[in-house]
Amino acid sequence: MIETTRRPFGWLGAGLLVAVAFLVGGLFGAAVMVIVLRADRSSPGGATALAALGAAVLLALAGVFTVLGGLPLASELTPAFASDRGLAAAAALAAAVCALFAVVALARAEREARPAPAVPMDWQSLTAIGAVVAGGVALGALALGVRVASAPEALRPDFAELVTNLRLGNGYARGVAPALDATALHPPLAPFVAAIFPGIVDHVHVVVSALVVLVTAGLGGRLGGIRGAIGAGLMAALLPSMWGQQLPEALAALGVASALLFAWPEKASVPSAALAGACLGLAALARPEAIVAAPIVVVWMALRTRWNASPVIACAVAAVALMGPWLLWTQDQFGVLQPSTSLGATLAGANAESTTRGARIGELAPLPPPPPGTDEGFLDGTRRRAAIERFWTGRMPVVIAARVGRAWDLWWPASVHDARTARGLTTPGGSPGVVLEAGTSLVLMAWLWARRRDWRRLFPFYAMPAAFTLVSAATFGSRDVRSWTAPLAAAVVGLFLAELARRGEGPVAVPPS
Repeated sequence: MIETTRRPFGWLGAGLLVAVAFLVGGLFGAAVMVIVLRADRSSPGGATALAALGAAVLLALAGVFTVLGGLPLASELTPAFASDRGLAAAAALAAAVCALFAVVALARAEREARPAPAVPMDWQSLTAIGAVVAGGVALGALALGVRVASAPEALRPDFAELVTNLRLGNGYARGVAPALDATALHPPLAPFVAAIFPGIVDHVHVVVSALVVLVTAGLGGRLGGIRGAIGAGLMAALLPSMWGQQLPEALAALGVASALLFAWPEKASVPSAALAGACLGLAALARPEAIVAAPIVVVWMALRTRWNASPVIACAVAAVALMGPWLLWTQDQFGVLQPSTSLGATLAGANAESTTRGARIGELAPLPPPPPGTDEGFLDGTRRRAAIERFWTGRMPVVIAARVGRAWDLWWPASVHDARTARGLTTPGGSPGVVLEAGTSLVLMAWLWARRRDWRRLFPFYAMPAAFTLVSAATFGSRDVRSWTAPLAAAVVGLFLAELARRGEGPVAVPPS
């Protein structure tokens, strides 16, 4: 049994901890420490230790961003941290590693404290388990079949140099040795996977995409039982935005969907929350915009666990521990605190003269390649500033409306076709596929409206489509951005199909909180 303990700090000790947090991290650090000290009095001793380590991580990160100007109140945020705040950055990573060890120790303690009860297996139970296993195998086989027949190539041609240099031990670089240039243009997960599995990356892509189907079926099961799982799995197997993406998008979809499954409030524990954070970190390393899913899941867990600090901190710490080294590397190499250096090019291409009027409104314009030897971080910052200046024009409401429409695939199929052709890809499912995507989006919005009273429990199903729409409106409405939200839409439509199938028996209700 895990030993429980009351809050180990008196008022004086708590005041000193808040004061130290204030000196290290300013108002942000003090707020973090107050939240930790207000943790539930009955929380396990191991959870208290984990909360303290999580606070150390957050305080170290606050030190990373803080530049003391005489008094902590004069602190300001700055993106320069790998070079100016190297000690604080190292402390953040060290604390994250310690916290991950604490998660493992707490998981072992919880497992020992809650031995699984012996459940007699009868013929009915075995039959039910067999049906679930058979359904999963059938869904996996269907997904594999669709993807083998129709999936695009795993990686674009411009990934080839990165993968080759990784295999040769030249690091994450482009060019030919010895004239190598460090690059953060592409987030690293997909190139690393391709380097680990040389020659079979297309097969890995198919398997990853099929795994997304099974995880999406799990989300449908959380919402509506076995019928919901089957419906969600079928939609995930057949929906074009699920099988028509390349490896980075498939990895992002797998990461976000798995994070939701592990973080599901009624099932979440500290170890599963840590796994959810790891999945979120991996998703952001696959597609940079998927980083917005991390705060959404953390807020969801905080809403549903009534501010129990342990699982929330475990999720946040695991995500930071995976994303932190990559962000440190991009900052050190390019002075850019972003998952990739492609944001400037995306914003500039989205706000070019040709994409704010005429038939190409809301699309992405290709930009001319920079001169050889141009610093990637400088180029990103220059393009980003120019795009932001160009953004504030009288036509922006019309442009944003076009992008929002394309984000939900409710506009004409020709626009989707042109966006895919620019990347050398076919339109998944053709025009019927675009119509299916539009119908899926409409069902998702109608279902969210019908379930609005349960929005706290279903918070990611509201927040992630909204975040996806905003990201698309800020850029160019690409379907690639949709990849990490597509499993949610498939799960919802699958549940809707299950409700139609059971109309005679009554609706499939969301289980009570």
